[in-house]
Amino acid sequence: DMILNTYSLDASWNYTFKKDFDLTVGTQEFLQSNVNDGQRRLIPDADVSSGAVTSILRYQKNKFGFEAGARFDLFKVKTYEFGKSDSANYFPPLDLTYNSVNGSAGATYRFNKNFLVKANLSTGFRAPNLAELTSNGLHEGTFQYEIGNKDFKNEQSLEGDIGFVLDSKYVSLDFSAYNNRINNYIYLGLTNDTYRGYPVYKYYQSDATLKGLEADLTIQPTKWLALRETYSTVIATRNDGANLPLIPSDRVTTSAHIELKNWNVFYNPYFEFSANASLEKTRLGENENPTPSYVLFNLGFGCDLKFEKELFNITIAANNLFDKTYVDFMSRIKTLSAVYNGQTYYANNIGRNIVFTIKVPFQLSY
Repeated sequence: DMILNTYSLDASWNYTFKKDFDLTVGTQEFLQSNVNDGQRRLIPDADVSSGAVTSILRYQKNKFGFEAGARFDLFKVKTYEFGKSDSANYFPPLDLTYNSVNGSAGATYRFNKNFLVKANLSTGFRAPNLAELTSNGLHEGTFQYEIGNKDFKNEQSLEGDIGFVLDSKYVSLDFSAYNNRINNYIYLGLTNDTYRGYPVYKYYQSDATLKGLEADLTIQPTKWLALRETYSTVIATRNDGANLPLIPSDRVTTSAHIELKNWNVFYNPYFEFSANASLEKTRLGENENPTPSYVLFNLGFGCDLKFEKELFNITIAANNLFDKTYVDFMSRIKTLSAVYNGQTYYANNIGRNIVFTIKVPFQLSY
């Protein structure tokens, strides 16, 4: 039993000058108050506050575009003591402050109407959150005993990426590659310990590198048919070369989008068929186990229906069409199992899921 109150404020001011320049200055603030009323605690009572000042300058002229930004962050965490010192569920009082100044710069150049090149370099900051700093208890949602570390430093990253976009009548391709160096990277790792039968996870901190690429290819041989293929991969390692845990496996998505002619009361009808493949995870972190690869098939239909003078939209989608039994590598409960009548059951992901959506526009007259 826990109550979290959050108060947030976002404000920005935008100004365009000399037609080519656009300046945005803003601030983001939030206050959080966390109060426990239950008998068991995962995190202590705490007050968290954050404030940031940001600015972004954009320049666009002819084929060249440029964007630069700067940001200052201030993050504070104050927790309240609970329990007896040296006991299993003791929470010491903390009063921590983190701050950082960061910036980014990126540019695009369009060689012609079909080809665009883009590059970006930026630094980033993330303060350790309340769970990473103070966790000391059973997480009721994942059935894992989690332990934080009050001595964590803030994460600081230096990231660069480069890519290109090709867009023609029949073929579109968006490709990008990135390399992100993160000092003091915080991650949750499985230990060899257990607590009353539950696996114990600890938050760790290490310098790390995350690099990968994303590709999105669309082929449209005719006006009514579009074939799309996407691929994404990320390689995440610690400073000593060991793989980081809880990193998604490589993914491939194949889809076909078919647009039909208007028929009777059906306007802009379409069908879409897709296959989402998650490859077997081979780059495993410490104490991690692989999960088998799987492919999920999905089918969807959508159209607009005319009612009087208005068009309203309906869609029907069947995800995991063939009710595939699988466990996603990123599932936080993938290690759960239970034995009943000699058979072992696992915490599988969702099966067939049929979704019906209707969107009705409303107009107000005065």
